[in-house]
Amino acid sequence: MRHELALSLASALALVVTASALEARAHSMRTAYLELAEQSPLVFMGSWRSPTLDPHLNPHLPEACEVRASDQTGQFVQSFALHCSTRLTGQTLSVEGLGPLATEAVVRIGLLNGTAVSAVLTPESPSWTIPAGSSIIETAEEYVRLGILHILGGVDHLFFLLVLVLYVRRARSLLTTVTAFTAAHSITLCLTALGSLRVSSLAAEACIALTLVLLASKVHAGHSSRGHGPAVAFLFGLVHGLGFAGALAEIGLPSDAVPLSLAAFNVGVEIGQLGFVLAVVTLFGLLERSSHHRRIAFATTYLVGGTGMYWFIARSSALVPW
Repeated sequence: MRHELALSLASALALVVTASALEARAHSMRTAYLELAEQSPLVFMGSWRSPTLDPHLNPHLPEACEVRASDQTGQFVQSFALHCSTRLTGQTLSVEGLGPLATEAVVRIGLLNGTAVSAVLTPESPSWTIPAGSSIIETAEEYVRLGILHILGGVDHLFFLLVLVLYVRRARSLLTTVTAFTAAHSITLCLTALGSLRVSSLAAEACIALTLVLLASKVHAGHSSRGHGPAVAFLFGLVHGLGFAGALAEIGLPSDAVPLSLAAFNVGVEIGQLGFVLAVVTLFGLLERSSHHRRIAFATTYLVGGTGMYWFIARSSALVPW
């Protein structure tokens, strides 16, 4: 009896430590966004959106340009007018301070002739030589990449997919279930990103944590989907779409390519999601040959459910004005 009690306490302590470590990574992608829109020849209206108040995170604009007007339009947003003495082609633009707090910066420059150039800067590659022009394909590729990075860095979303595989069990039903999850979170992602739906990001994150608890409890109790997998995935997918939209809001959408960027980000999320599900299905397929298969599944639901409860309490408490 004492041994079981000690084991339970040790497991609870491990869950708290694990959840605390993972909480910071549940939405680990923090992206800065710099947009320059040419209003008249060599005159640009600029917008700099930072995901943090870190004073070391700053854009370094081309040397041929001068900021003549600047206005703080929000705690994390700065607008400015930029006057340049020559064309931006061939000049260097960089972002200083990229690292753990701001993992990357999306830069987009829209020109008077209707073309646009863009890039994603990282701590390893913080500088960019501005090219003569870019294509729609390049913009799409960048937002697909950002979508993949978000889903692979969002531990709460991955935990949900992990338990979803255990809940559905059958490969044929899993395809329908994942499709329903995709359709649902695509709906709320688009509605929120386009401003048709507004939900508190803290409330959305708390609800996402609750979906982990509810689904893990079903699996832990030995319940299978019994044909209800698509309906459950669709309902919970609506909630997870709010989390995807929150990440996209942090990144920002280029004003002249909103539909394209939104669609590309969603495609990136799906690529990362399907890759993860495939890896989980393959892993569990191999583990089925082991005598410890049931214990591993039990431990998985215990970890996901316990972590989800910790996150739910932590995120819900942030909503209450103390």
